[in-house]
Amino acid sequence: MKKHFPGFYTYTKHEQKELIGKSTIVLGASVLLDLLKISYGNVFLDIVSKKIEKDRLWLPYDTAWLYHERIATIVDEQVKNVDSAATALNRLKDNFSDNGQHPYISDTLKVDFDKMMNKIKDALDKDRNFLLGHLNNSSLRSRIDELFQGRIGEPYEQNQLEQLYQESEERHKQRRHPSIDFSGSKNIRIRHHRLIVWKQIERYAKEEKKPIVLVLNRITPNWFFIYNDAMVRPHQNLINEFIENTGQNIYIITAHELIDRLTSPKTSDVNNLLTQLKNKPDFTYNQQTDLKDNIATTQ
Repeated sequence: MKKHFPGFYTYTKHEQKELIGKSTIVLGASVLLDLLKISYGNVFLDIVSKKIEKDRLWLPYDTAWLYHERIATIVDEQVKNVDSAATALNRLKDNFSDNGQHPYISDTLKVDFDKMMNKIKDALDKDRNFLLGHLNNSSLRSRIDELFQGRIGEPYEQNQLEQLYQESEERHKQRRHPSIDFSGSKNIRIRHHRLIVWKQIERYAKEEKKPIVLVLNRITPNWFFIYNDAMVRPHQNLINEFIENTGQNIYIITAHELIDRLTSPKTSDVNNLLTQLKNKPDFTYNQQTDLKDNIATTQ
């Protein structure tokens, strides 16, 4: 049964270790962009650089394209979050400093509170400057560029992209994943990004005869089978389709899982990185939606 329907069976721990140890590692755009948001992004790059040979790292062209396309938007979103926190902090500080509002709080406690607020404000200012630095060529962005230097696939021609847009629409009608991204983007290439990247990965695996480990940082029905708000396994239809089209295996995991498997024992920096990565994937699907999204119609 497993030989004919591999996608419906999870890899054993030994198989997972073997795939991570020999496959081409492909990072999704969500992973690269999240590295710009978290404070332990350099720890992630340290681990990947140390544990994975560079010739096993590869990016689909459209992953690299979307990463660059979204940098400014991601920075703007994060800076707004920092500014919003700073505004709320100032309101709290002003309210707390009003002797008329809090006449029974000792002056010593008020001084301690003021010192704590200033430390938090300094931390927010530091975060803001860190984020704005990504708009230019920050050290983190330079490291990402260096890591994938010469390891990016070829782009599709415009006529090939247009064919994939149509295929993505058809796959959506048939509930076949991956298909349309309903993030609200008006850019047609971004809306159909998932299928474009998927096809670029298939092309690479078939031409290079390499198994793939696809590392993502969003848990959605486009990539994973989700039941009762929990990820069960990579989407079975994707695994079956990939093996049939390429003759190669594929293992789809989150960035958190990759780092967890690459590091033992774990330092405090690694544990902090794992915490930050684990906070990114989003479980938001109820049981009824999961079953509908995870069942594809017959072609």
